[in-house]
Amino acid sequence: MLVGWNLYQGWYGGKSEDFGTNLDKIDQLMPDKPILVTEFGADADPRIHAFTPIRFDKSLEYAMLYHQIYIKDILKRPFVAGAAVWNLSDFNSETREETMPHVNNKGLMTLARKPKNTYYLYKANFQSKPFLKIGDGTWKFRGGLALANEPTATQLLQVISNTDSVELWANGKSLGKKNVVERLTNWEVPFKNGKNQIKAVSFVGGTKIEDQSTIDFNLQPAAMANFKAINILMGSQRQFIDEQKQEIWFPSQAYQTGSWGHKGGEAFKIKNSGRQSYGTDKNIRGTVNDPVYQTQLVGLDSYQLDVPKGKYEVTLHFAELMGNGIQSVLPYNLDSLIAVSKEVPEQRIFDVYLNDKLVVKKINIAATYGIANSVQKRFECVVTDEKGIRILFKNSQGKAVLNALQVKKIN
Repeated sequence: MLVGWNLYQGWYGGKSEDFGTNLDKIDQLMPDKPILVTEFGADADPRIHAFTPIRFDKSLEYAMLYHQIYIKDILKRPFVAGAAVWNLSDFNSETREETMPHVNNKGLMTLARKPKNTYYLYKANFQSKPFLKIGDGTWKFRGGLALANEPTATQLLQVISNTDSVELWANGKSLGKKNVVERLTNWEVPFKNGKNQIKAVSFVGGTKIEDQSTIDFNLQPAAMANFKAINILMGSQRQFIDEQKQEIWFPSQAYQTGSWGHKGGEAFKIKNSGRQSYGTDKNIRGTVNDPVYQTQLVGLDSYQLDVPKGKYEVTLHFAELMGNGIQSVLPYNLDSLIAVSKEVPEQRIFDVYLNDKLVVKKINIAATYGIANSVQKRFECVVTDEKGIRILFKNSQGKAVLNALQVKKIN
C-alpha cells in the first residue's frame, strides 16, 4: 500500500525548510508504508526576477530555492517511493488572478514550452549523462544599475550541472573555476551594456563539455548626465521584464542626491495576509503587465530624478488596489491561519505637480476608474535648470499613491 500527499510547505503555507521534517513526521506515523509526494511546486512567472527572493514574489529565483530543497529532501529519504512536481509546463487556470491572470505558473516550462531554470535543475539531478547549462532560461534580456564610475553592473548568474566543477567565462575573461554544489554554481558576473558573451566549461573523463549564451543587458548608468530612459516599480522588491517592448522595470529606491528615487511613502501591503509581504495578486484590467500595477507606494511625498537639462516624457501609472469587497484565498491554500477578509475601499484624493506645474488635479482613482484598473497619465516636461524632474504629491483626502513611473528623454 502506498500513501500519497500533496505537500506545499514554503508555498501555500509554512516554510520550504520544513518539508523534510514533515516527511519524517509522516513516516513516523506510518513507518510501514512508502510515501508518494503527489504534488509540490512554486509559481515562477518567467518575467519576474528577485535578488532577495521571498515566498509569493513569483520570481524564478524563489522557485529555484524551493525546488532545490524539495529535491534534496526527497532523495535523501528512502521511504519516499516517488514524487510528482506540479507541473511540467505552465497551464491555463481560469479562476486565477495573480501576476499572470488565468495562468498557473508552477510549470518547469512556460506556456510556450520554453524551459525555466527549474527545468534544468531537474535535468541535472536526474539525467545520467553529463549535463551543463547556463541558467539564462527565460532571462536572456536583463538589466541593472551601475555603481558610481563603474561601466558594469554585477549580478548573480547560475550554472546548472551534474559535473564536478565549472569554469565560467564572461566576455572573453575567465571568472575562475568553482565546484558544483547540489547541481549549482553561483557566479557574480560583471555585465556590460549591450550583448554579453557567456561561456561555461566542464571536463568529464577528459572530455570537454560547454554551453554558451548571449545575454542582452540594459545598464542603467550611475551618472544621470548619461540618462536616456528608466522604468520604475513602486513598493516592489523584484524586477519585471517586458520582452515584447524590451523594457526592464526596476524596483524604486530612496532618493539620493545626484540620482533618482522616492521621498516618503511605504510599500502597499494587504493586511492580515499570509500570501505575500507586499503588493497584491489582483487581476489588473487593461494591461497584460499586471506586476507593473500590483505594487505601489502609499503616502509618498515626492519623486526626484536629477536628470540634466532637456525634454522628457513622464508617465505616471496608477491602480487602486483596495476594494472589490471580499478578498478570498485559493481553495487549496494549505495555510489554515489565513482567513477570508473584507477589503475596505480607500478614500484618497490628491493632486500631482510636475516641476511645480499642476498636472493631475484632485484625482480619485477608485471613483473615476474603479478598482484594479490600470491608469496612465503621460506628460511632457522640459528641464531648464539644475533641479531635474520633481514630482510632488499633495493630499486632499487620504494618502496619495503611485504604482509605477516611466521617464524617457526625447530631446
